[in-house]
Order: sequence, then C-alpha cells, then structure tokens
Amino acid sequence: MVSLLSALFSRGAIILTVQSNRFYDSSILTWNPSDGDHPEEKSSQPPPSPLAAAVESLVSFQTRSFGRDLAERNRKARRKVATEDQQPPPAARPKTRKHSAPDPALSLIGDCARTFHFTQFEPTVAIFPVLPSGVGHRRSAMVLNINWELQGCCRHNQVVFIAAIGVSTVVILALWRTFLLTPFKLITVFLHETSHALACKLTCGDVEGMQVHANEGGVTQTRGGIYWIILPAGYLGSSFWGMVFILSSTNLLATRIASGCFILALVIVLFVAKNWFLRWLCIGFIIFIAVVWVIQEFTTFKALKYVILFIGVMNSLFSVYDIYDDTISRRVNSSDAEKFAEICPCPCNGVGWGVIWGFISFIFLCASIYLGLVILS
Repeated sequence: MVSLLSALFSRGAIILTVQSNRFYDSSILTWNPSDGDHPEEKSSQPPPSPLAAAVESLVSFQTRSFGRDLAERNRKARRKVATEDQQPPPAARPKTRKHSAPDPALSLIGDCARTFHFTQFEPTVAIFPVLPSGVGHRRSAMVLNINWELQGCCRHNQVVFIAAIGVSTVVILALWRTFLLTPFKLITVFLHETSHALACKLTCGDVEGMQVHANEGGVTQTRGGIYWIILPAGYLGSSFWGMVFILSSTNLLATRIASGCFILALVIVLFVAKNWFLRWLCIGFIIFIAVVWVIQEFTTFKALKYVILFIGVMNSLFSVYDIYDDTISRRVNSSDAEKFAEICPCPCNGVGWGVIWGFISFIFLCASIYLGLVILS
C-alpha cells in the first residue's frame, strides 16, 4: 500500500476544489495527463515504475469518463438555466417548482464536487461542501423583529390585555377590604414568604419552616444564607412573581407552564408549612387552579389565562401596598425594611428602604404591562 501511494504521488499532487452554483454548472474537471509533464519538470527525473504507469493509466481512463459525464450534465444544466431565464417573473410562475436533482456522481463524497488537478507541487487536499440543488443560493436568516417602539399599537389582543389589567385593578381596589379578596391576599403573602425561602436556599442556607396566618401575616424560619439577599427578596420577589404571572397570561402555553409551576410550589409548601392554615390554603388553591384549568381545556373560554393575570396584578398591587403599610404608614419595627436598615451600613433607615423597594415594585408592574404589549405585538 505504501509503494502504491508513493507511486501515485510521485508524479504530482491531488488538489480537490469546488466551484458550485445552484445546478453545479461551475464544477470544473481539469486533468489532462496527455498534455505532458509539468513545464517545470526537469528532464533528469527518472522514469516512473511500471506499477505507477499502470495505476496512472487506469486513473486517467476513469477520470476522462467521469469528466465526459459531468460535462454533459453541466451542458444540460446550462440549457435549463437559460430556459428558466426566459420564463416570466417569479410572481407569474406556479407556487411549486421542481428543482434539478443533484448529480449522483457527486454523492460519492457526500454532495461535494471534486476537481482533480495534477501538478508538481506538494500534496494538498481541499474539499468544500455543496448544498443540494436549489438550496445554495437560498439564504435563510432568522431575523427576530421585536417591536420595542410598539408601532401599530393597539391591536385587538393588546386592547384585551390592557382592558383585563384595568378591570382586575378596579375589582381589586373595589373589593380590597372584603373577604372575597382574602384568599388572593393570602396567596400573595405565601409568594412573599416563598421568595424569602428561595433566596435562602440560593445563598446556601436552610429553610426550617414557613407560616402564613389568617391576619395576612407570615413568617419564614431560615438558618444561614446571606441576609442582604434574603430580607429584600420578600417584597421584591412578590413583585417579580406578579410580573411573571402577568407576562405568562399573554400566551396559552406560558399560562399552562406558570399554572403547573404554581401548583408544584403549592404542593412542596404542603410539606414545609408549620401551621394547618397554610396547608389548607395550598390545598384550596391547588383545587381552584385545577378546576379552572379543566374548564379552559374543555371549553372555548380561556378562564385560566385571566385567573393567572388576576393573581399577577394582585401580587403587584399588594406588594406595593404592603411596603407602604409596613414601612411608611405605621412603621412596623419587625418589617423586612427595618431589619435590612439595621444590618446595612448605609445611612438610610427603614422608611428609605421601603420607598426604594416600593419604587422598584412599581417599576416591575409597569415593565410587565409594557413587555406584555411588546409580546402581543
């Protein structure tokens, strides 16, 4: 085998190149051993061995046959291109158009056109792939156009989205001090405490228990972790989950995913809760979300989407109100803002941190509305 390869490469090198277009009409086969040796070849070169001469003759015969077949196919392809150029513009053509089949001979090396050229230089191999016919010149680029400027606002789905947020806000404010909103307020407190627990786990701490009380209060027992992250995670986390719920309501698949994650979180808290009130709250909301989900799947009314949107708006508004009530209105000394002011070396007190967190929560609410409109555009 070594002597055979030496004989093949003793007379020159093989260079594989390709020039391709849509119908492979530029694939050129240039190898004409009958032209004689390379001009730079010295006459003092020893004659090739009989084995090398036999192999070279065999390769020359096969290559000439391949060249004739390829040249014939190229001529047919050129005639077809010329015929298509005389046809009417693409708008007048049928919607479906057959493309010429790829050259079967080229499939030997995986849709790669081959050009052999024997020279006296060092052996070099270069293989360039060729796409199937009709694909090489069809540039496909996925361009994601995001309508950040909200041009053309507002369409029907955007109007429904804004109206749903407005109606939810009016209903929440009108029923704020009634028992009808108590379950949703408690679920907001639940998400507040869940945010504390998640921040503790993400900072390598341990969650020893969670409690949610009927008076809309809650406690999360943690050990370890980073208090700089755990303390503000309650208020800001509640606003963040509100934004997630609002954005999830813009798409049915996202609504299903958010509902499934919400149910999963409620099931997990069943085993972490330290009081039966929180357990019954979780069980009640699991049943409620499941029933609404079934109604959506078996009817044309997308009830689950509006329930998720309502919970999101409730979380966003209640977090802002909770910050105002705990830090500005009556200054609860045990609030997260007061505790954060004690460990923070900044001169800002609990009221200052309450104002900052309230402003961030309001930004979350505005961002959820804006991003929802962008998604629906």
